[in-house]
This record gives sequence, structure tokens and C-alpha cells, in this order.
Amino acid sequence: ELPHFKPAVLNLLREPLEARAITIVRARYRSRFPAQFQLVAAMNPCPAGRVCAPEACRCSGDQVRRYQARISGPLLDRIDLHV
Repeated sequence: ELPHFKPAVLNLLREPLEARAITIVRARYRSRFPAQFQLVAAMNPCPAGRVCAPEACRCSGDQVRRYQARISGPLLDRIDLHV
């Protein structure tokens, strides 16, 4: 469930997805590691995990918007398949 991670943690995935490498800098050292990976993630359409049809969902429109906004636009741009 992607939205259950902190947004700051999710945003850290953007660079490795784009650059296919991770750079770690500590004190006087810099190391670069290859990071070619496939991100597979899932999320429900709303916090309750329902289909969000008006008669089936107990979440308000505001709750759904806040839940979906936990995933930033730049990260969503790097996800190729949305079902």
C-alpha cells in the first residue's frame, strides 16, 4: 500500500528511478551504486479500500483527495502503468 509510507520516503525513490543509481555521500567519501529496479506498488482508490461508488464507500470526497495526494505528482509521473 503505497500511501501508507511517509511522503518524504516515497519522494526518495524518484532519483533512483530516474538515474538508475544511488549516490551515498558521507564525510569525505562518495559512493555510487547501480540501482536498476522495477517498482511494483499498489494502492486502494480510497482509505477504506472500497470501489468508491457513492453507495458503497463511506469516505468523503475530501478524505479520498487527501489519501490520493500522499503520492506526489513527480513520483506518479515515473509510474508507467495505472490500472
